[in-house]
Amino acid sequence: MFGGSSTAGSGSGGPPEGEIAGASEVSAPCRGSPFLSGPLRTVDDVEYATMEWVDWFNNRRLHSLLDYIPPEEYETAYSAQLRTSQPAMSQT
Repeated sequence: MFGGSSTAGSGSGGPPEGEIAGASEVSAPCRGSPFLSGPLRTVDDVEYATMEWVDWFNNRRLHSLLDYIPPEEYETAYSAQLRTSQPAMSQT
């Protein structure tokens, strides 16, 4: 599924004991990431690491197009700016 050669190991044609087929390919871009605390051995490990990465990417990473501030902080400042720049509605 992920690369053919990752399924060799235990003699039964499956991944080595304690390893999910394809987990090394999935986790390769994340190696050295601050949120990984160890190897990804179960589907739950992969799901948790993925959720942590998505949270970091959407909320805390420094984004160059946003003057190197996190997206969540930029969105909060932008919303505050919109609230203060809108004219007050007069009731007639």
